[in-house]
Amino acid sequence: MKKFSLFFCLLALCIQVPAYAQELPSPAEGKSLIIFTRPALDAPIIQFEYFDGEQFLGKIGPGSYLAYECEPGNRLLWGKSENREYLEAELEPNQTYIIETQVQTGTFQARIKLVPFDPKRKNAEKVKKRLLKRIAKRNEKRFNPAEAKEPDHWMRATINQGMADYEKMKKKNKEIGAITPDMHL
Repeated sequence: MKKFSLFFCLLALCIQVPAYAQELPSPAEGKSLIIFTRPALDAPIIQFEYFDGEQFLGKIGPGSYLAYECEPGNRLLWGKSENREYLEAELEPNQTYIIETQVQTGTFQARIKLVPFDPKRKNAEKVKKRLLKRIAKRNEKRFNPAEAKEPDHWMRATINQGMADYEKMKKKNKEIGAITPDMHL
């Protein structure tokens, strides 16, 4: 009887695996695709805001992801919570990049840390499987430039402050994260 139970447990696991083999969305021809992800259980009530330079992309909560299709080339991607986290990205056309949002303890609310997927990392395949599994289980939120509206007063102030902070960091030669062209899936 134990052998049958073990067999059926293994069979159930094998049946579940294809559900995670869902293909990632791919960018339109000549475009780049960036996917921001969030773990399901970190900071359950906090939504982080994401930007490309002065363009507000959207907010996502725990266990969700934001897909952003853009022109390839140099971009400044950043996220905001209690702090601001920046990534200078050099994107290739027809490629998909994943940025994992890690939640860190802050003074008043959760802090944000943006960690791009790096295929050269020691445990890259394990990380890739985890990220793909997370994406397969969630509904996509996609930035649509046609639906983007002019930022209100508060959002404009957030963007202006974010860009000013980035310039200060650059002048002080502070370390800023990077996405290189080869950091795609």
